[in-house]
Amino acid sequence: MELESNISTDTAQVGTEDDFLVALEDSSISIENLTETVSKQKKDLAEQTIQDINVVLNDGKQNGAKYESEVGMYFELNLTKQIGNEKAKRIARPQGMIDVSMQIPENLWNKKAKIKRLYQVIGIYNGKSTLIDAEFNAKTNTLSFKTNRFATFVLVYTDVPIER
Repeated sequence: MELESNISTDTAQVGTEDDFLVALEDSSISIENLTETVSKQKKDLAEQTIQDINVVLNDGKQNGAKYESEVGMYFELNLTKQIGNEKAKRIARPQGMIDVSMQIPENLWNKKAKIKRLYQVIGIYNGKSTLIDAEFNAKTNTLSFKTNRFATFVLVYTDVPIER
């Protein structure tokens, strides 16, 4: 899976090294698909947030719901920094928000003309799940969001009929 990062050194640094600010130019982001290996605890946390999303999408109705959100994939983002020939170090919490733009896997693209697919991201950190604002670009099939934590994430989608 491709991952491109749209990172600005004006908005975040990944830490300090001997009193010198280490900018994001010394950093890289990687993505790992965890769908097959994610823990039951993280799945349960994600499911709670998905239920909350469904309640909002269905105007508070829990019975006879019209829309049902689905897990597309679980993934982990890793931010690492490397200065010169030193060993790369993993950064769990950068100092500031980082813009991330990721390619949606082709098997999760919407291919139905009468359906609009809404994509969302859930972050799972320290035993809690949080819905993260995200923007989808249908022309490039990329999803962009901001984060200041690098941990487990869930790509969620909901198919909504297009009203004509």
